[in-house]
Amino acid sequence: MLKIFRSISMKGMGALAVAFFGMFLLSACEDNTDHLLKYYEHRGVQGNTHFVYIKRELVQDKMLQREIGKKICLDFGNTDYCEIYFWDNPRKVATRLPVANRKDVVSIYSWKNGKVRLNLLR
Repeated sequence: MLKIFRSISMKGMGALAVAFFGMFLLSACEDNTDHLLKYYEHRGVQGNTHFVYIKRELVQDKMLQREIGKKICLDFGNTDYCEIYFWDNPRKVATRLPVANRKDVVSIYSWKNGKVRLNLLR
């Protein structure tokens, strides 16, 4: 009887350990991009084109702009095609196409079939 109890409790412990390990992996793999929210404001979207204000100190930060671009595309489910226009002046951000004030655009992020490109315009 004791042997059966040990066998059951060991199986139960193993299942419990597997469950905790699975929960740990899921939480570790979560896309934790909330820290990016303090750097930008999403001002509008038309189709798969997004209009975004970024803080002035990010104008030359390619890495952070790429992270923000990826987050926005994924959050909106635009995984085949996504284009983001970035401005550093909140009053100049367009809200629809065509972008009339293109000279004020800081950069354009594009995601096309998994290929990412960031064009810094200033």
